[in-house]
Amino acid sequence: MSNVHVNVQSFKTLFNNACHPLDLDTYQRPYVWDEDKVKQLINDLNDYITGKTPSNSYYMGAILLHKNADKKKLYIIDGQQRLTALSILYSQLTQSLPQNNSLSYHSPISVKNIKQTQRHISQYLPDTITDNIFDRICFSVIMVDSEDLAFTFFDTQNNRGVKLNATDLLKAYHLRAIDNSNEQLNHDLQKYCAQQWEKLQRLPIRIQETQEKSDFVKVLFEKYLWRARVWTGQKNLSYETYDGVLDEFQNKTLEVESAADTVPLYRSRHNRHSQNITLLPNQTSYSVDEQTTLNIDSTHKIPFVIRQPISRGVGFFLYADKYMTLLDKLLNIGSKNNDIQDFNHFYDKVIAHLSPYLRELFLLSTLMYVDQFGSKKLYPFALWLDYALGALRVEKDNVYKASIPPFLRDKALNLLDVIANAFTPEQVINHLKDDASTQKIYTNDNIDMSKNGVKQDYKKRILNYYGLEDNLEVSLNNKAQWIENHLKGHQ
Repeated sequence: MSNVHVNVQSFKTLFNNACHPLDLDTYQRPYVWDEDKVKQLINDLNDYITGKTPSNSYYMGAILLHKNADKKKLYIIDGQQRLTALSILYSQLTQSLPQNNSLSYHSPISVKNIKQTQRHISQYLPDTITDNIFDRICFSVIMVDSEDLAFTFFDTQNNRGVKLNATDLLKAYHLRAIDNSNEQLNHDLQKYCAQQWEKLQRLPIRIQETQEKSDFVKVLFEKYLWRARVWTGQKNLSYETYDGVLDEFQNKTLEVESAADTVPLYRSRHNRHSQNITLLPNQTSYSVDEQTTLNIDSTHKIPFVIRQPISRGVGFFLYADKYMTLLDKLLNIGSKNNDIQDFNHFYDKVIAHLSPYLRELFLLSTLMYVDQFGSKKLYPFALWLDYALGALRVEKDNVYKASIPPFLRDKALNLLDVIANAFTPEQVINHLKDDASTQKIYTNDNIDMSKNGVKQDYKKRILNYYGLEDNLEVSLNNKAQWIENHLKGHQ
């Protein structure tokens, strides 16, 4: 293929003989190498130098470059983590950067980690490693002229090796989809969206997903947005997959026919008249049909709905921004909104201690509710939602991941559909409280409170919340009445 060039080059040759300066495009992930990675690199290089055959090249994998003739740059598509760490090592040994090194970092995460890498190299660098090492470190360098082809290689490499998160690929895809004849506008929009994405990744949202606390965007898309959009009816209720997330938020998104900074709007209960939303040039506010301006702090008020079509590019990033901001607002313990305060108190006392699968469904349902009705009757909704989900906790000795889809499938109506299609909060609340199968489970409450277990813990928390902690043997048969009485006294 004439537009694909592959050869083996040393680190020094890669930079010295480059036809254009090497740089990072705005959609690249931050530099994230930690102390362990840096220490491993130093130890591996030292082992190589002090080995029996140091004359052989030290191979460090493939580097994928996109040759952008218009901008006269070689953009690193795959390999920025290694090249960044090696460039820092080069600077440490030579007091300069390699020729044609134009790598620029806009993320505060990158800046922080680069400084830490500098300190770690100073700490662990042995005298055996000198700048001669850069003649021996080599890569398979793949250079392509087409950006689309570059990402075809990129996706293939990641699908065959250690995959990136699906959300990393989505970020790159939608940043590339920001395409306008105004090159400066493209750059500004891409930079803004990339920075907003990184802010979302670092939001300290109070979700007990300890294994994924480093990236809440991944949690948002996989556990909430994908399920909200795909879990419809009583059939399509399988769990998300890597390819499924990419299909929903990449393949099924819509190409935008308008300008790159303009996103189409759809009719909903939040939007009766406006047809477009435009990100203003200073990127501090949004303009809806040039009639209404929303401060950027009001991202959650953008008139999107969770199941609407998603536009590629800016539309995707505004969609992610809205729902991460909405989830953050919902779980903000410092909120001055009384409904949100009451919701958080109940969440901390009861819901936070449930099975993670029940907790995810609780938050998913609540996110969809707040998307429809804001905080209106949020607290009553939360109590009645627990009435429904708590029955599942009482019914089963163990709530597994596989226990959740049947809860939606086996009802007359899928709860998520009820929320998405409701016109008033009362429709949703009445749907929850009038379910005869829920009451039947509580009527058959036979939890042995002399034992310790998840059922007993849940019942204790419920009794305590409704002021009945002194009578552990009372049946949950009257839970609906406790909720009614509580809400009357709460008004």
